[in-house]
Amino acid sequence: MVRATMRSKMEKRLKSTATSPSTMLMELLVIRLMKLLAIPLSNQRAVAKWLVISQQAGKSLVIRTGMLRKLLVWPLLALSFSGYAADFSLEDMQGKTHRLADYRGKWVLVNFWATWCPPCLSEIPELSSLHNAHKDSDLVVIGIAMDSGSGRKVANFAEAHGISYPIVLGNRKIAAQIGELKVLPTSYLYAPNGEQVSYQDGEVTRESVETYIKNKKF
Repeated sequence: MVRATMRSKMEKRLKSTATSPSTMLMELLVIRLMKLLAIPLSNQRAVAKWLVISQQAGKSLVIRTGMLRKLLVWPLLALSFSGYAADFSLEDMQGKTHRLADYRGKWVLVNFWATWCPPCLSEIPELSSLHNAHKDSDLVVIGIAMDSGSGRKVANFAEAHGISYPIVLGNRKIAAQIGELKVLPTSYLYAPNGEQVSYQDGEVTRESVETYIKNKKF
């Protein structure tokens, strides 16, 4: 019964959008590939928009070799030309100042979160595990809590949830040093040479970050 209902919904979607199963499969494959390559969300949206426009225009999405090259190489080039960020300066709740230049030679993951954010809570164990495994070698995590009100609340929360990485009390001015902030959690990743190379709207995992830095060459 459940399968029949799901199949019925899928058939209605195909009819309403005039999208063939092969086109849907191609969309899913492209989106999956972009996620595996850690393509920034803005570029994912641009490619998705292109797919929708092509469908509405009644164009066939038969992917020829040249078209596939343009589709995949363009976002990769956009990622490769990430600029060097200004040297941010963040003071954590212990009074220690963290500057990007101080971590030259290491990866730096800056994570925006809040105590009231359920996905942020789910992400904390992954970030703590990532930080603990790499802090003495090649990567550190810095958390920026976008909470209003008392810092004591954030400190108590961090202690209760075993957050092992430094926490900064954030605001829009602090966030502006890093990049655009649309949702929580959001993470920005800096390479050992200081280049901001990737970001993620939503949760990240230790595995996804480790896979990315393992495959990224400098």
